[in-house]
Amino acid sequence: MYFYLISASILLVAALTLEVIYHEHLFKHLKARIVWIFVFLLVGIIWETYGIIRGHWVFTGKGILGIYIGVVPLEDFLWLLVMPYFCLTVYKTIHIISDKK
Repeated sequence: MYFYLISASILLVAALTLEVIYHEHLFKHLKARIVWIFVFLLVGIIWETYGIIRGHWVFTGKGILGIYIGVVPLEDFLWLLVMPYFCLTVYKTIHIISDKK
């Protein structure tokens, strides 16, 4: 029913699991994490807001909670936080695995 929220949660758990298994963290310092989270979130919010206002996509129906921050649903904010983290973690994990071979 809440596909967006569930998929973001699954990707977050997968990324955290990869970090624990391979003992590799994307950022060594908290300041770097905060800066990159802010950058990804800012770019994503601008992109999503533009797309929603222009009518390129809409978020309605049973798949979302119905909580909006501006015009962007809460699930999309979570997606904007989780997806870059997941992609970078998988990318770094692939490099770790390929370096071991």
